[in-house]
Amino acid sequence: MRSTREIEQLLAFLLLCLALLGLSASYWATIGAEKLLERGDNPRLVVAEARIQRGQIFDRDERLLVHTVLGEGGLERRTVAASAASITGYASLRYSRSGAEAAYDDLLAGRGGHGSLVDYFERDILRRTPVGADIMLSLDLTLQDALVTALGGKAGAGVALDAASGAILALASLPSYEPNRLDEQWADLVESPGEPFFNRALQGNYQLGGNVAMLWLAEAQAHMDEVFSAAAEPVDLGEGMELSCLLAPASPALSLREAFVYGCPAAFARYARQHSGAGFDALLAGALRARLEGFPAAEPLPTASEFYSLPAELLQLRRALGQGEHTASPLQVAGLVAAITQDGLVRSPWLLQAVRAPGQLAWQRQPATGELQRILPAAGARAVQAAMRSAWVRLQAGTDGVGIQIAQSQAGDEQQLWLNGFVESASGTVAFTLVLEGTRDTQQLLALGGEWVAALSQAG
Repeated sequence: MRSTREIEQLLAFLLLCLALLGLSASYWATIGAEKLLERGDNPRLVVAEARIQRGQIFDRDERLLVHTVLGEGGLERRTVAASAASITGYASLRYSRSGAEAAYDDLLAGRGGHGSLVDYFERDILRRTPVGADIMLSLDLTLQDALVTALGGKAGAGVALDAASGAILALASLPSYEPNRLDEQWADLVESPGEPFFNRALQGNYQLGGNVAMLWLAEAQAHMDEVFSAAAEPVDLGEGMELSCLLAPASPALSLREAFVYGCPAAFARYARQHSGAGFDALLAGALRARLEGFPAAEPLPTASEFYSLPAELLQLRRALGQGEHTASPLQVAGLVAAITQDGLVRSPWLLQAVRAPGQLAWQRQPATGELQRILPAAGARAVQAAMRSAWVRLQAGTDGVGIQIAQSQAGDEQQLWLNGFVESASGTVAFTLVLEGTRDTQQLLALGGEWVAALSQAG
């Protein structure tokens, strides 16, 4: 009797195991199949990815930037326009994807929605390898080349926007990398002190520094010609930080408009003590929000611990001169310049202009996302625009249709120089920002700015 009972228990246990095995198999064959296929350690994913004919990437004039070619080991991704690597990124079986290759991966890899019953039948029934769609970016390759040339190989970044629409026309971050040599150079690139994979244009958390003068002028439009004595003197921000004029002015007494031209912070420091209020705080809180959807962005940094040890008056002064807790990326500063040219209104930046389905000739235009937002008062924006035009005339003896601002910011012992501006032409207005890291050579900044403005004028 005892042996019979044991046999029955063993049989029940085996039946339970079979039931659990059946349930498990049913789950992984139905509900969990997709999760199993998507696991990172599934070698079938790598094999399937290697067979995908990824779509091509073009600029706004249908000039080829990236495509897929047949190499010795199979399909290989090739970047044609090396200058655009900061925005097109890379697509690697070993190192995943970045830039536009990551942001628009579903389109490029053919993983988008089913366009027709034929698509569904071939992809889900016959399990044929998907072919990706081609994408057209708003990027202008001529301007992109000119921007990289203007940066001159120095660490920094630059962004150019169509001020009215928000389209990104050029975007560069240096040091960069060559996507076609990613496998052989990966280890060195990862260890490089220049951080070539860090996109300074999108992710850079720079102190606002002298860029904040654009906000002060927008707030102080009624006081732009108010003259401040000793405005050319350095400003002591405590703990060894001192800000001074970027260019020597003709007089020690300057109006805010003149201080803006020469990059002199003392006049703005004095104005902030006398007139600062809620208007500037509101502008500072809302003027720097630009973000490119699908791409990494600058994450707000906590206030540096050393700020807490400073007297309240110095903390307030640092904040007024852009050396406080607020930081911005070059893309965000370029968005502010765009708003200045459009009476305070700006659209969110965008990059994807059109998509072309596999085997098709016609491009399907993509609607620009993002509503028109007011980030500056109209009168304030026009006041800053006039000051930027004045700076161009005084510093570059330039013609109409151009405005610039030179600015500086500091992070620890390192200084950055900024050139913000706009160029008007028959085809529209381009707003731009350039930032160079670790330099104090203002004349070099103005020289490269002149070359960059010339390139924009010719393109327009």
